[in-house]
Amino acid sequence: MKDEELFSGRTYDDFLFRPQKGTAASRSEVRLTTQGTRGITLELPILSANMDSVTESRMARVLALEGGLGVIHRGMSKVGIGPGRGCRTRVETAAGVPQLQAVHEAWSAVGASIPIIADGGVHNDKDLFLALICGASSVMLGSLLSGTDEAPGTVILDPATGEKRKIYRGMTSPQAVFEALYDDADPESMELALETPAEGQEVQVPYGSVRDVLQRMRGHLRSAVSYGGESSLAVVRAKVLADPASFLIRLSAASRQESFER
Repeated sequence: MKDEELFSGRTYDDFLFRPQKGTAASRSEVRLTTQGTRGITLELPILSANMDSVTESRMARVLALEGGLGVIHRGMSKVGIGPGRGCRTRVETAAGVPQLQAVHEAWSAVGASIPIIADGGVHNDKDLFLALICGASSVMLGSLLSGTDEAPGTVILDPATGEKRKIYRGMTSPQAVFEALYDDADPESMELALETPAEGQEVQVPYGSVRDVLQRMRGHLRSAVSYGGESSLAVVRAKVLADPASFLIRLSAASRQESFER
C-alpha cells in the first residue's frame, strides 16, 4: 500500500502500532532525543504552545528542566490547522487536513532537512508516539498543559463537584482577541476586530502539575518505543518512516471501539 493511501484522511485514532520483539533491558534506558529545531536538541520531544493560556516564563522554565522547550518563535515549522481543542477553523471554514496525514505529508515533502513540529490534536499519550514515528520531530501541546499550575491563569473551583479547573483558549477566540486589543487599540479598531467571526473558543481543562503530566508522557513514550523493539525513538522512527504499512494497522470502527473505549 502506498503511503498516500495509508494516511489519506487519517488521524491519531485511526491507527495502532504493531508491537515488535523488545530489545531494551529496561524502559528507563529508552532514549527520546530529537531535534526541536536545526540548532536545538531536545531530550523530551514536547513543546508547550505559544499561547497566553499555556506558556509564560514559569512553564518555559519547567519544560527546559524536563528536556523540552517552552518558548516558541512563531517562525518555526509547525504543522496543523484546526486540530486543537481551542480552534474552530475546521468547524467554521472546513479548512484543514487530518493531523496524522498532515504530519506525514509534511515529512514526505521535506524529509529530515527541516524538523517538523506537530501542532495540535493530541488527546491521549499514544498520539505523541504516532506523531513522532510518522514524521514529526516534536509535538506541541496546548490544552494538555494549560490546566497545570505552571500555566498562566487562575484556578476555578466547581462548587458542585469540588473539581479544580483552568481556562484554555484559542488565540482567535473572542476573549483572547479582546484582551490582546484592550490596552492598545482604539475603540474603532477593537470593534472591527471583534466583528470578524471567531475561529477559536474558550474551554475549561482539568487542573494538575506539569511535572506530573510530563513524567506520565515520558513514561508512556518510553514504553511505546520499547514496543517498537528498540531502545531509541530515533531508530523506531526511521524504521516506520521507511515502511509505514509494515508497522501501522488501520482500524475499523469495531477495532477502534475495542482499543480506545474504556
